[in-house]
Amino acid sequence: MIKNQRNQKKRERERKKERKSKKERENRS
Repeated sequence: MIKNQRNQKKRERERKKERKSKKERENRS
């Protein structure tokens, strides 16, 4: 259960990173 929670948080963080990089890419072009 705890492990699952940790994985969820990790995924959320990765998703946020992806969103950020996407925005940066859009701004660059």
